[in-house]
Formats: sequence, structure tokens, C-alpha cells
Amino acid sequence: MRNILYIGSFALFFLVTVGILNFVHVDNNLAQNNVNENSIQTIDPHKDIKILSSQMIKEDGNWIISGKVQNTGNYKMRYVSITVNFYGKNGNLLYSTFAGESYITPGEIWNFEVRYRKSVAPYSYKIEVGPIMYN
Repeated sequence: MRNILYIGSFALFFLVTVGILNFVHVDNNLAQNNVNENSIQTIDPHKDIKILSSQMIKEDGNWIISGKVQNTGNYKMRYVSITVNFYGKNGNLLYSTFAGESYITPGEIWNFEVRYRKSVAPYSYKIEVGPIMYN
């Protein structure tokens, strides 16, 4: 029984450590490559989709992220999604939401918009692309 507990504890420790190291690796890549002056970070691992622009505005008391995404590949995309994570001043995740679009042809630009639905004002946001499904 003790051996099973030791093995289970080791496996749990290993999985947590790998998860933390993977998160730190992604976070370091973002810090080095994708941070601009407005504290916006974009994770875009897909070579066939490009985030052209994004902005956070306050409209009628609501925070909104609007932007443009372009299919830069050679194939029609059946589905594209983006996830927007909103963060507080301390870097804590406040809210996460997504938007999706179907059938984006090569060269086509998709205008997206997501709304922040919490009472605490966000300080920054990150946009992640995916998943993507090709036709």
C-alpha cells in the first residue's frame, strides 16, 4: 500500500512539474516575442491565420475587444476560433470568452468582437487562435 502511495505521489508531482514548466515556456515565449506597448499578447501558432489588429474599447459601460483576423493560407477554413483572456493588474485571469467564424476563404478578413462580462475593469488581454478546421 505504501508503495502505491509513493508511486502515486511521484506521478502527481511529475505531472504538475511538467505542466508548470510547459506554462512557463509558453509564457516566456510570449514575453519575448509578442508583447506590445498596450500589454496585449497574441498567441498565434497557426501559420495560415493572422491577427491583423485588435483593440479594447469601453462602449456603454461594457468592455469590448474588436479586431481583424485574416486567412493567409491557401485553403478554405471550415472553422476558426479565437479565445480572449482578460487579466487584472496583478496578472490574475478575470474572464475568458471566445468567438468563432465559419468558412473563411484564402485572403478573407474576419472582423471579430467579444464582450467582457464582469464588473471589475480588465487591465490587459491575450488573444489565442484556435482551433482551426480546414475544409
